[in-house]
Amino acid sequence: MEGTGFGNHNGISPRIIHKIFQLLHLKQQHFESKQQQAHPQYKGKFNFSVKMRMLEIYNEEIVDLLAPPDRSLHRTRSKSTLEIRCDEDGDVTVPNLTEEVISSVDDIASLLQRGNAKRATASTNLNEYSSRSHMVLDVHVSSGTVSQMNDAHLYLVDLAGSERVRKSAVVGKELKEAQHINKSLSALGD
Repeated sequence: MEGTGFGNHNGISPRIIHKIFQLLHLKQQHFESKQQQAHPQYKGKFNFSVKMRMLEIYNEEIVDLLAPPDRSLHRTRSKSTLEIRCDEDGDVTVPNLTEEVISSVDDIASLLQRGNAKRATASTNLNEYSSRSHMVLDVHVSSGTVSQMNDAHLYLVDLAGSERVRKSAVVGKELKEAQHINKSLSALGD
């Protein structure tokens, strides 16, 4: 989902976030242009902020991929302290999930690299670099003027691929991971 990160080989996540920044900057320029022409509906200053959260679902546990090292969860725990909840508005949320401000395109690459470094991976007979978890990237955009701000969330989901245990020849920890991956993917199809 992130690509190789070199030249034109960026994956969908950095390209989409980069496009969001481009569109927000265009909107800001358009707003300022209309203000200079004294259009009455373009009062105030157009502002925006972009924030990112990143979590991993690993063996049915929620792991904060952007948590500082002292708050990172260790995979040896039997139960994660993060849980998925519905808030008072009915929105799905993960309380205490780290949210980082993105102020430039360079921040995107840095945060994705930091989060992906914590993802569970293993080598199997079928794939040298096999993701052992699902990842959810939440991009939170706020934009508008002081009198009218709009909020939106874009969720990008990277699902681990299903595995034929016999072909991948996984055992032990990787076998347990494959079973959790296959079970969760099966639940999506129900």
